[in-house]
Amino acid sequence: ESEFRKSKSFKFAVVRDPLRRFVSCYCNRVLDLEDLMISRREIEQKNLPLRPDINTFAHHLDTYRTLNLSIRHHTEPQVTFLAKDLQVYDRIYTIEEMDLLEKVFTGFSSELRFGREKSGGSRIELSSISAQNVAKLKRFYRPDYLALKNYLSS
Repeated sequence: ESEFRKSKSFKFAVVRDPLRRFVSCYCNRVLDLEDLMISRREIEQKNLPLRPDINTFAHHLDTYRTLNLSIRHHTEPQVTFLAKDLQVYDRIYTIEEMDLLEKVFTGFSSELRFGREKSGGSRIELSSISAQNVAKLKRFYRPDYLALKNYLSS
C-alpha cells in the first residue's frame, strides 16, 4: 500500500541539483524561449547580449535577474519555494526519482503520470561552465546546497 493511502496526506517536494537547474533555465528560458527579449531595452542599455553564452549568463546572472522577472524566478534558489523546515515533508525526491514518486500515487489514480513537460530543446553540458563561474554559482546557490545536502549527490 502506498504511503499516500496509509496517511491520507503526503507532503513531498521535488528538488534538483542547483547547477543542473541553472543549465536547464539557461537552455529553456534564454535559448529556446528567448525570455530576455522581454527586457531587450534594459539589457542592451547594460551592454549585455540578449543571447549570451552560458558563461556570460552565469557571470552576469545578478544583472540578468534584476532586469528580467522570468530569469529571476527560474534561477531563484529552491529554498525560496520550500518550507523553512524540511521536516514538514514526508519525503523529498530529486528530479531523477520521479518514477518513485509516481509509484507512491499508483493506488490513488491509475491515470496519474509524472512525465516531463520539457524534454526537447537546447542542451548544454555542465562542463561548459568555467571553473570560475561554477564557483560563483555554487556561492549563489549555497542556501540550496546547505539545505538539500542530504538529497543532492553533488
